Amino acid sequence: MSLPHEVKTKAENIHDGDMGIVAKWDALKELFQNHHIGRQQTINAREMLVHNKNRKKTGVSAKDMHEKGLIIKNSGASLKQLEGATCFELAVSGAHRMEQILWNQEQATTANGLMAAVTGKEQFIAVTNCHTSGFCKAALTACRSEIASLCDEGGCLCTQTICGNDEIYKKMMYEGWTWYALPSWLDTELPWLADLIQAAHNKPNTAVTLPTELQAALQVLEFLQAGVSEQEACNKSAVQFPHHRRVIGDIGMYCSELAGGSAEMLLFLSSFASKHSKDKRMGESFWQGISSLRFEDNVRKPFLTNALILAQLVSPKVEDGVAQFITKGDMNKLRKSPDCKTAEADLKEAWQASLANNEKQVIFGRFAVRVVTKLLDKVSPFEKEKHESLAVIKAAYKKEMAHGIQDNAASAAAAAQAPKNFSEVADTKYAVAGLGGYKVGDHYQTKASPHCIYRVSSIGSTDIVFNKISLDKDNNEEFTFPHKLLLDKKACPIQKYGGSIPYFVPDRMHFQKLVGNDKDTKQEAVRCQIFVALHSLAGSISETDALALAMNPQQVVVTKGIKKGTLKLVPVTDSISRVCLLKPSSKTASKANTPKGVCIEYEGNSFHISGPAAPAGKDAGSFKCSSVLSPFFWVTTVHSEEEANMKFTEVSHSSSISIKVPVLTNPAALKKDDVLRVCVPAKTTDEFNESAYKKTKVADPKAKAAA
Repeated sequence: MSLPHEVKTKAENIHDGDMGIVAKWDALKELFQNHHIGRQQTINAREMLVHNKNRKKTGVSAKDMHEKGLIIKNSGASLKQLEGATCFELAVSGAHRMEQILWNQEQATTANGLMAAVTGKEQFIAVTNCHTSGFCKAALTACRSEIASLCDEGGCLCTQTICGNDEIYKKMMYEGWTWYALPSWLDTELPWLADLIQAAHNKPNTAVTLPTELQAALQVLEFLQAGVSEQEACNKSAVQFPHHRRVIGDIGMYCSELAGGSAEMLLFLSSFASKHSKDKRMGESFWQGISSLRFEDNVRKPFLTNALILAQLVSPKVEDGVAQFITKGDMNKLRKSPDCKTAEADLKEAWQASLANNEKQVIFGRFAVRVVTKLLDKVSPFEKEKHESLAVIKAAYKKEMAHGIQDNAASAAAAAQAPKNFSEVADTKYAVAGLGGYKVGDHYQTKASPHCIYRVSSIGSTDIVFNKISLDKDNNEEFTFPHKLLLDKKACPIQKYGGSIPYFVPDRMHFQKLVGNDKDTKQEAVRCQIFVALHSLAGSISETDALALAMNPQQVVVTKGIKKGTLKLVPVTDSISRVCLLKPSSKTASKANTPKGVCIEYEGNSFHISGPAAPAGKDAGSFKCSSVLSPFFWVTTVHSEEEANMKFTEVSHSSSISIKVPVLTNPAALKKDDVLRVCVPAKTTDEFNESAYKKTKVADPKAKAAA
């Protein structure tokens, strides 16, 4: 769907008008409701992701999220505080959907177990109340927490402990609350809407987390990239971020001279900070020092300057919400350091080596903080004592780049809980080789990160060791759990492996590097990679023409003219279970109009992709808003090439694996109200296979007519 022209014009006029931000949102909401756009709906936190533009793309701070959960527990839950909660539907397909999902997946990975992972069951993206919904989702999936009063004995969030006798809190957890749900296409039509809604929600609500200076910096940078002068960019940003108006000029100078000209450094700074500490302000004095900082050679040093910001962001000393680790005196001391030039060059080299790799960027952040604290003769927040020299710091950095960050805190904590005697927690009938049903070689998933799979590698007299099944042989994560924790069904942080790798696996993993020789696991890995590759291919093809389609379970209709060859429909399906080595049977195949499945060859095996299930019963005439829709599977099948206006073609795609994918494209221009049709021989209508694809592909209408 698309927004009617007159409604879009009114919305743009409201956005560009002189009203305050809250009045603008009220006017827009009234406009949408008058045209039946959006709906009030009770939504559970399990169904919710966070909008990828949240807090100027800096996302939710996991530590602040847990603090919010504690505040609600101590003060008592109130549904009145959640009034006005607003979200969008998750985009149904293509690049927009992948961007939303992968951004949330990265947020969860960065949170290091404090935030719930993407499960594939989510249907909405929150614009407001993100900390509250994120905490509820984390509690429902038993994520770990650093706040003991929210946890069970195993250090995981426990809804029973959190809610106690608070019936409202229980309702929030298990049922959800009322949201104003807007359609996904509105997010595409009005790309500024999400920022406006969040700003309007934050304005009168003193209970929400205040925007950070980095969010204000991202807004300034956005204006600068649009060609606005530095002064005007600061003035406009001060309206949106009044809490930071006294430092907005200093922030503007930083953005124009030290941020690198793109949002990448700013987003990294925010991501690093949220991983290591709660949100905090850096303070007026700090930003004034940053803007006036000049080194002895009178040359700006952006990487050392950003290292100062990193150190302030992870400050162990905070007063009234303002970090106090780096002072103006420290900046003056740094300015005179004889090692500044060498440190700047080392940091620049390290930053370039970390680009496009989130794990390496975390290592770069730690390196930068250590370097700048050494030059200031301070103790890094990551250590208990000062480093001997820059050479020692650089050697530690190279070791972490080669082998990853060694953090055994989780294993040590688990080992500390281990019972002294095996007999204390289990009957002697449990042989050590099969304690409580756990056997060496079995596969499990953690409740906190259900997208990861672990194999039991050894069973000792006091604990069980799990190794992460990774497609990267250099990633050999190991987790140790005491018997007592695993045998307690309520507290147990791990569950039996369900039979197929869940929804998403990071693209950086490579199939050929799979640890071990488990054939079933390899097969599951390939299925998952093909599933992700199809979404990746759909994301790399422009959505513009795909948006010019209307569809129901019976047909796909063109809503505006489409040029020859520009429409490309990829067989994106809704579940990993629909990628199979077996052809879909008449019982298990989806009831889509188009070929029930397409075939993709990989290393001599044929993987069959079947479409999403069609609505049935009273919903048979239309799709539910939560359906994962791929126009490919709903194109009408015909048996005559003269009737067809779509044809199969093959597109090569490389991501974690290289495959050739059958896609549907239009050999001629399409007009408004055309129904999409593809020719498939009658005998293959029920199940599409490779030979049918080849026959369809090489058929020549002119030759057929001549015959």
